[in-house]
Amino acid sequence: MARPHIIVVGAGYAGRSLINRIAARRVDADVTLVDPSSVLTERVRWHERLVGGARDARPLADVLPRGTRHVVARAVDVDLASRTLTTDSGLALGYDHLASTMGSHTRRDLPPGVGELTARLEDGALAEGVRSVAVVGGGLTGIEVAAELAQARPDLTVHLISAGFGGGLSPGAQAYARAALERMGVLSREGARVAGARGGVLEIEGGEPVAVDAVIWCAGVSPAPFPAGARLALDGAGRIEVDAHLRVPGHEGLWCAGDQARLDIASGEPLRAACAIAMPMGTHLGDNIASAVRGAPTAPFSMHTAMLCVSLGRRDGIAQHLGEHDVATERFWTGRRAAWIKERIVRATSWLPRAEGRMRVPLYRWPSAPLSAAPLLLTAELDP
Repeated sequence: MARPHIIVVGAGYAGRSLINRIAARRVDADVTLVDPSSVLTERVRWHERLVGGARDARPLADVLPRGTRHVVARAVDVDLASRTLTTDSGLALGYDHLASTMGSHTRRDLPPGVGELTARLEDGALAEGVRSVAVVGGGLTGIEVAAELAQARPDLTVHLISAGFGGGLSPGAQAYARAALERMGVLSREGARVAGARGGVLEIEGGEPVAVDAVIWCAGVSPAPFPAGARLALDGAGRIEVDAHLRVPGHEGLWCAGDQARLDIASGEPLRAACAIAMPMGTHLGDNIASAVRGAPTAPFSMHTAMLCVSLGRRDGIAQHLGEHDVATERFWTGRRAAWIKERIVRATSWLPRAEGRMRVPLYRWPSAPLSAAPLLLTAELDP
């Protein structure tokens, strides 16, 4: 009998976690990764790359289990009836199980003229000659980007333009972030929306225009579209509807996890797009696919996010404790302690899945109910 073939599309946090958990479960199957890049993408460090602070890129193979086949290409078509995936190189791959973990990308529906000024986070450092930057979006990514630029580049004028500020943080943590940005010299304008750009000037709805050399757009992400050839049930944001086991209903052998998947939590709200969600989802999906290959029952996914972390430059940050339904409590840590916690968690996103795949032992666990921060800190201190 032929060995089962598992294809994973996308090498983000969910995809890498899934592949390494399959190896940790010692599944007797062939595993193929389809992703156009051969370089590890640490998305949670993109704000560091803007100022040259992130570590040099590593080969993706360094964080994958031995024996994983990596097809460096894009998936462009999937025939669900014949279970065949086709890449942009023309390669056709049959599969028994297909896991879509393609993640998300920065929203591309920008106001008129803004795209000409946009410097993408994934492109790395800012171009020479840039002296003023507008960070658009006051979510956690926008806050991190503005703080990183202001601390590392005091020669820059940094504007933070946002409709809202610090979503996910408690009022106290939001106040701390505002004060930290003000100390760094960030010019913050809340309740503002960018209407367009013309000649290096951002037009603000109902407000004064802002002249800048570059724009960094941090106002939300969109899920990656599934390859053509398959009509899947999507929610209003374009995410793939999955059941509690991370299966795509109505399509045997098709699974989805990470930012691309729509799965509601107990409150009825969907799980947010974040590395902290994608890793547990990908790991759990690895467990479920391993069970499916062996003919064993799969299990529903559940988790509780104990904490979310925001860096405010290299020496400051916020570690926000979360309660029921991923809602911020009034408890949070700040300063160097929070920056230390954030750095250890970020490092774990690479080394922990890699350790699972290399040691062939399941190591990664996550809470399914609210808990104190002590276990989280213990996990952070395991960082080698």
